[in-house]
Order: sequence, then C-alpha cells, then structure tokens
Amino acid sequence: MKYYTILTTLFYKSEQGSLDWTKSYGYCDNIDDDRGYTLAILGATTGSPNDTDPDAPTLFKVFDAASTPQSKVN
Repeated sequence: MKYYTILTTLFYKSEQGSLDWTKSYGYCDNIDDDRGYTLAILGATTGSPNDTDPDAPTLFKVFDAASTPQSKVN
C-alpha cells in the first residue's frame, strides 16, 4: 500500500499541483471546458458534443468488469 500512496501522490501533484490527493478522490464537477463532467484524481471526462473521445465511459466499463464476480459475468 505504501507504493500506491507514493505513486498516487506524485501523479496527483503533477495533475493538480498539490500533494493532498485525498481531497479530490470523490471529485465530480462540470468545469465548463466543453468535455462534460470531470471526475476524480485522473480527470477523466464524461464527454459532450465537443469531446468526441471521453475516457470516463471506458473507465466505468473496466471498473464494472473488474468489480463483478466471474459467476455474474457469464
């Protein structure tokens, strides 16, 4: 867990300019950048007519697949 915390802190510092990544863990807001809603630490976006390649829908699908027990997938 120690390495996860270090890597998350470094990534967040480069994205947000802060070392306190826990502040934005559950973040979701429309920051009026024409890319829909911006989510969490990674800054994934939900998409809008001006954002033809949103990354949040893919992130949701991957998370759901990883969170679903294999017996429910088949």
